[in-house]
Amino acid sequence: MSPSGIRAQLADPYALAVNLPYAVALSAVVAETAWRAVRAGRGAGVVLRPARTAALMGLGALGVGVAYTALLRMAWSAASAFELPGARGFWAAHPVAAAGAAFVAWDLSGFIYHWIGHHTGFGWAAHQPHHSGTGYDMTLGLRQSWTPFHGLLSHPLLAVAGFDLRTVIVCAAVSSCWQVLQHTSLPVRLPRVVEAVVMTPASHRHHHGSGCRAVNLGPVLTLWDRLAGTWVPADRPAPARYGPSDEAARGAVVVELAGWKELVTGRLSRNADDDADHLGHARHHEHGDGAPWPGRPSGGGGTSSIAGGPAASWPMPTSGRAIWSSTSEREREPSLGSSSSPAPE
Repeated sequence: MSPSGIRAQLADPYALAVNLPYAVALSAVVAETAWRAVRAGRGAGVVLRPARTAALMGLGALGVGVAYTALLRMAWSAASAFELPGARGFWAAHPVAAAGAAFVAWDLSGFIYHWIGHHTGFGWAAHQPHHSGTGYDMTLGLRQSWTPFHGLLSHPLLAVAGFDLRTVIVCAAVSSCWQVLQHTSLPVRLPRVVEAVVMTPASHRHHHGSGCRAVNLGPVLTLWDRLAGTWVPADRPAPARYGPSDEAARGAVVVELAGWKELVTGRLSRNADDDADHLGHARHHEHGDGAPWPGRPSGGGGTSSIAGGPAASWPMPTSGRAIWSSTSEREREPSLGSSSSPAPE
C-alpha cells in the first residue's frame, strides 16, 4: 500500500476500527515470538520453525478471507430479505446498543462456528489446523483454516436481526484481536470478575490440551459455554501437553489438508471421552460431586494420524457437539482472515 493509501486508511474511522485490532494482534504475535526466541538462545529454531509454518498458514488464511468475505456479502444480502421488521431502524436510532448487541450476536455466531468445528467431520477437517501447534502461544492465532466456509451457516443470520454489516465487521476485528491475545504463553491471570465473563488465556488453554477438548469454545464471552455445559474454570490446572501427542515436522499445506485427506479416506474419527472426563473433573472441582453437566459430551473414541508425517495421536471431537469462532467480511474494507474466526479458537 502506498503512503497516500495508508494516510487515507488512517483518516477513515471505519477503516481504522477494522485495521487497528488486527495490527495490534499481529504486533503481539511478533513480539511474543521474538521474546521466546531470544529466551531460547541457541535453541531458537524450536521456536522459529513452528512460527514460520504458522505465518504461512496465516498468509494463506488471509487470501482465503478475501473469497470468504465476498461469499459472506452475497449471503448477507440474501438473508437481509428476511430482516425483522423495524430492526434496522431501531439499531440506527440506538448506535451504542447496536454495537453492543452486534458484538454479542457475533460472539454467539462464533460459538456456533467453533461448535461445528469440533463436532462434525467436515467442521473438524477445516478446524484442525488451529490445533496443530504443539505449544500454547500466540502463533496459534495464525494457524487458521483455509476452508472456513461452514461459517456461512451462521454468520449471515445476523442480517436477519437488522445489524449493519460494517458494524459486524468491526466487532469481528475486535473479537479476532482478543482471541489471538488469548493464546499468549505468559501465565496471565485477570481479576476473577473478568474471568467469570470473558474468555481469558488461563481458561482458553483448557481448550488446546492434547485431546482437542471441546470445552471453553466461546470466542470472547463465557456465557455460551456455561449454557452449553462446556465451561471449565480458569483455576483448573493447566494441561500438561498441547496439540498432537507426537511431535512431527509438517508444512503449512500438509497441516491444512490433513483433516480433509483423512475425511475423504474415511480415517477421520472423533472422540469425546476426553471432553467428558475433563468436564466431569471440572464439575467435581466446582461442586464436589461427579454429576454430569447438562450437555456433557459422551461417545466412542478414536485417533487419527496426521497425513504427511509420522503418526500423531489426534483424538477427535464427537459428532453432534460443536463450538464456534471466526472472522470474515469486507466491503472496500480489509477482508477478514479465516478463525477463533474465522478467527482463533
